[in-house]
Amino acid sequence: MQIPILSSYNYDMENSLLEKTKEIGNIYCLSTFGHINLVVNYLLENYEAAEKWYNFSEAYAAGSSGTFNMIDYYMFQSLLLIKKYENTLDENKDEILKKLNSNIAKLKTWSDNCPENFAHKYYIVLAELNRIQNAPLETIINLYKKSLDSITDGDYIHLRALISEITGEFWLSREYEIIGSAYIKEAYYLYKQWGASEKVNILNRKYPDIFKNINDQKVSSLRPNSLHTSVSDLDLLSILKASKAISKETKLDRLLTVLLETVIENAGAQYAFIVLKNLFDDNLYVEALKSKNDEIKIMDSTPISDKLDVCLEVLQNVIRTKEHIVIEDAQKDQHYQHNEYIKNMNVRSVLCAPIIYQSDLKGIIYLENNLTDNAFSIKQLEVIKMLSSQIALSIEKAQLSQALIKIKETQKQLVQSEKMASLGNLVAGVAHEINTPVGVAVTAVSHMIGTTENIIKSYNDDNISKSELEDYLNDTMETIELLFMNLNKAASLINGFKRVSADMSTEDLRNFNFKKYIKDILLSLSPKLKKYKHKIEVICDENIEIYSYPRVYSQIITNLLINSITHAYNEDDEGNIEIRVIKDENNIKLIYSDDGKGMDIETKSKVFEPFFTTNRHTGTGLGMHIVFNLVTQTLKGTITCNSTPNKGTEFIIDFNVD
Repeated sequence: MQIPILSSYNYDMENSLLEKTKEIGNIYCLSTFGHINLVVNYLLENYEAAEKWYNFSEAYAAGSSGTFNMIDYYMFQSLLLIKKYENTLDENKDEILKKLNSNIAKLKTWSDNCPENFAHKYYIVLAELNRIQNAPLETIINLYKKSLDSITDGDYIHLRALISEITGEFWLSREYEIIGSAYIKEAYYLYKQWGASEKVNILNRKYPDIFKNINDQKVSSLRPNSLHTSVSDLDLLSILKASKAISKETKLDRLLTVLLETVIENAGAQYAFIVLKNLFDDNLYVEALKSKNDEIKIMDSTPISDKLDVCLEVLQNVIRTKEHIVIEDAQKDQHYQHNEYIKNMNVRSVLCAPIIYQSDLKGIIYLENNLTDNAFSIKQLEVIKMLSSQIALSIEKAQLSQALIKIKETQKQLVQSEKMASLGNLVAGVAHEINTPVGVAVTAVSHMIGTTENIIKSYNDDNISKSELEDYLNDTMETIELLFMNLNKAASLINGFKRVSADMSTEDLRNFNFKKYIKDILLSLSPKLKKYKHKIEVICDENIEIYSYPRVYSQIITNLLINSITHAYNEDDEGNIEIRVIKDENNIKLIYSDDGKGMDIETKSKVFEPFFTTNRHTGTGLGMHIVFNLVTQTLKGTITCNSTPNKGTEFIIDFNVD
């Protein structure tokens, strides 16, 4: 007996019919009425109402004794009891199990005597009982499969739908989305074929991610008879194995190899390749190929062209339509038998399936067999379709992982280049700065040489006067003082340069005076800074000594200053920059601020992002990203940015030191 599901449940009509049935007093009608309402409410997931009708039906159960309907009643009663078991207290579960075991014994008797009509009812209840009792996975799977397999094609559509739904829910609860989704789609198709529109709506609402792409399709387009195989016909354990093998691979080349091996194992292809969409340019490229001598090659993004051994017409049709193509015998196929590649290569069987993820074409799997026709069955296509979401997800993860590795390598190279550029600028700047005192010293020495030669000549000629000697001595002292001052300045520059440059090229820890080191950094940057009119003030206790990485502070302060000069001020501005250091026991707070242009909210939110810059002509966009990484990773500290347009910018760096 197939029970129609109403598109909207009418409780007023139900109550009216119930009263009329009670007035008649026919115990069979009352039993059947209660039974039908139990079934309808269970299918519509109104479990409280279903329990009400179960209790009602129990009072009139004798009226249906010995009838065909009674067996359906025991099945739905048992499924409802299982729902109740899962949501009841432990002390009440024994009573439910007792009732369930009694029902299962009755269902088994009917199943043994007439499996064609009753085996599916027995096996689905037994499967659910095993599920709630945490039986082994294989036991539960086999019982679900037996339940579906025992229904002859075309019979009991509503029960096949229900069993598929229950099986799908089981797989989804175990987080096997590929198999679970396939069973839920099977249930959706069968409920729709049965005409249970309200149940279809319930599934749509319950599983929006599964049905978002097929809500508007017709039943026939969902599951054409010519291309249909039941989910229960598939080897689920093999699919699980394939899914796990694909999902665990994170390296793209290894994933592509495993994917080809898995597809070939399940489909028996002679020749196969995988096309993937590139993350950076959105074009499709051949990424892996299984040649006709069984060798698997990683193709490193080979463009699709007529140089490939492939029927381009098939491939282009799949790209255009995003639909699969299965050719049973290409030599006789009306669409492809005249294709040059098909004729020249004597192609027989072809399967070409899109890899779709979130409605987007991520790639294509192309399979060929030239030995026989009908090499690729509908079962094999269903397996590929079931695995397609996992394939797409795994490929995307592997592509992103590969892209991230490349980006990190590039970033590392750019950071190193930026460090070397900073060191190069430092060398050039210091060389320029040293040139001034050294030049003065050379001039002074040249003057001294000329004066000394004259005084020696006068001495040799016995023509030297007291006043001339005194002038020479005074001039010599002035020259010596000038030499000492300028050479001392040069030595100071060189020592500061040595400290800063050594720190920029080494990772060593050492003790240093914080304020003095900041002064050294500013001194090393003086060639660049003196081009501008900005005033830089350092507020720091003279006695702060820390044991840390000098290079880190050199890079941080340098990048912050360059950032201000480049972005905070116009060329002729006279800005004020402050570097304030506050030490509280082992905590140091470095507050860097300028009174420049400031930043809007969007710019401030991106200030530490790699390659972000507001001035592409003057930098790589890595300066502040390097600062962020040095603070958070090397110093294990934090950095925050406060900024308002036209009111300057402040960076607060917090970290601990020994």
